[in-house]
Amino acid sequence: MLRKFQEQLEKLKKRLLKMGSSVEEQLNYTIQAILEENEEKAQRVFELEKTVDKIDLKIEKNCQKLFALNQPVALDLRLIISAINLSTDLERIGDLSVNISELFLKTKRKPEFIDEIKFNEMSTCALKMYKDALDSFINNDAEKAREVIKDDKILDELKCY
Repeated sequence: MLRKFQEQLEKLKKRLLKMGSSVEEQLNYTIQAILEENEEKAQRVFELEKTVDKIDLKIEKNCQKLFALNQPVALDLRLIISAINLSTDLERIGDLSVNISELFLKTKRKPEFIDEIKFNEMSTCALKMYKDALDSFINNDAEKAREVIKDDKILDELKCY
């Protein structure tokens, strides 16, 4: 029984990683669409949204099943609750990518302010933070989480123009 539960937790982590990878693709396509003024890349964000939404539903059902059948406690309970919160946050990030891509497709050109800010540096830093945050959760890596906090300060400095 315990082995089956551990397998289900690993499956949950794999789904989170898959969802995180899809959202990362959305972010990359959104950034590239704007910088390159590329409508095809903006359209790709919408295609990935369907995948993200499906995985989000699977994660939600997986977590409900884990609660109902196993009554998790301590670390396992925190993992499942964190997984629910993470999938919600990932889905929201994906939605924001869709919103930005929609706005880009309406104008079909990058906003004028992009050249006035450090967009490349900011997006590179934000993507690194995103990857590191996801990795720190999946691998339970506290040091990686501390890196994200340090990078957040760097990102804050970049947005001061």
